[in-house]
Amino acid sequence: KGVLQVINKIIIGMSQALYTEFGDDYNIYTESVKQGLDVPCFLITNITHTHDTKLCKRYQDNNSFMVQYFPKSTNDSMSEINDVIGKLEETLEWIAVDGSKVRGANMESNTSDGVLNFGIDYNVRTVKQTEDHERMNNLKYKGVV
Repeated sequence: KGVLQVINKIIIGMSQALYTEFGDDYNIYTESVKQGLDVPCFLITNITHTHDTKLCKRYQDNNSFMVQYFPKSTNDSMSEINDVIGKLEETLEWIAVDGSKVRGANMESNTSDGVLNFGIDYNVRTVKQTEDHERMNNLKYKGVV
């Protein structure tokens, strides 16, 4: 449950950042679409996730995401893709997750079959919430020597 919450919160932050930058003219998908993508659009996918234990109830979650961009134009797609790469680098460098800013790292991009593949990592520290248990009451001890 906790892993999915972290991933989903990051995806929401990425989606909001993309929407703010690109607006209503660009669709943003967070799940695979078999047919009928409305272009231009973005598809956000979590590629890898690691969950490392740190001290006490603290954890380090490392997440790699792929943002695919499907351009509107088929004739001048490289010009459109190159423009989007610059905007993605700026837009996704910092995203809001649960009211905090999270910085993207290890950005890289490539183009294959007219589709931009933009990779980015978001590494977040989490604290596991546990129930507080009632502590023992004071113990009174009388001893005679």
